[in-house]
Amino acid sequence: MIEAGEETLVLVTDAGRVTEKMVEYARKATRLVLESNYDDHMLKNGPYPQVLIDRIKNGHGHLSNSQTAAALKDIYNDKLKQLLLCHLSSNNNTPELAFKESSTSLSDLGVALGKDVELICLPRKESFLCFNLQ
Repeated sequence: MIEAGEETLVLVTDAGRVTEKMVEYARKATRLVLESNYDDHMLKNGPYPQVLIDRIKNGHGHLSNSQTAAALKDIYNDKLKQLLLCHLSSNNNTPELAFKESSTSLSDLGVALGKDVELICLPRKESFLCFNLQ
């Protein structure tokens, strides 16, 4: 968590599971970078051996799209202005799937994308933007 004036940037990645402490910090964010690593169906039916699938899903690996979407129901509040989904697997996810699950979760809360919060899937392996926190 980085605080600068009215802005608070929170980064959550490689979490494996959502904890109360994680939600507590994420609720302080005006900008939240949140892992949405894999789609459950793609991981189950993809190229990875079972031992790797188990490691990814074991609670110490990565957050799935569905875990991220469920967490947003506890995290979202009107302070959050920008939600950036990060660490999307190139083998077990697509930006479209990650965006769809999180946007559906936010819409279920009555959140208007683009008005109440900006939702972005960060690109893999390239820089995206610089944060100017003031």
